[in-house]
Amino acid sequence: MKILLVDDDTVSRMALVDLMSRFDGLELVEADDGMQAWDLIDRGMTPGAILSDLHMPRLTGIELLRKVRNKGGLGDLPFVLVTSSADLGTVKQAMTLGIDHYIVKPFDAEATEKSISRTITNAWNNNAEAPESTLKRLRIANERLGLYLGSLAAQVKQLHDDVENLPSAGALWARLDTVKTGCLTLGLWHGARIARRIREESAMNFDRNRVASELREIMERVDAQKSCI
Repeated sequence: MKILLVDDDTVSRMALVDLMSRFDGLELVEADDGMQAWDLIDRGMTPGAILSDLHMPRLTGIELLRKVRNKGGLGDLPFVLVTSSADLGTVKQAMTLGIDHYIVKPFDAEATEKSISRTITNAWNNNAEAPESTLKRLRIANERLGLYLGSLAAQVKQLHDDVENLPSAGALWARLDTVKTGCLTLGLWHGARIARRIREESAMNFDRNRVASELREIMERVDAQKSCI
């Protein structure tokens, strides 16, 4: 899942990269200011979440937030505002526009990590890329995306049907990695999160019934996405 980090201060952006590197499964995309971030989004990139500084040239964090909230399919995109303690009045304004959290500079590592963790968990568990964004990113037509999603659903179902006969958890992992890659490619971030969770849990306790249940959840997510095309 892509996370867009937006800050014209390179040092602050490096600090965010360091904090975000503690979380697995993320692709960090950096933007020098709000305008560059908006250009990326306007050209079809749909991040799982945005962490944006407030004060930036060309396009401020508030202006970027407004644009994101007004763009179709991004109304619920997790957005974290990075600001200073002197800007808390502006943060209240941002809350009315729909920020999820805010982070105060200079960063308190523990508090910042907790805020980021909540944002990432929300992005993984509750969000999928809007189908129109997936179509634009992959440069394919509706019919092709439907075929891809159908193929992924069939792949997950076959794995679900095979779970009972797999000799070990290790035999599950390579196929799970393929499912995770398919979910990420098609913008099903929650499906990728579930696949990752299955692998982690099965390494400790290979509960076939639980694995099958979670694979069914991925199938439901894929079917729901397909119905949105």
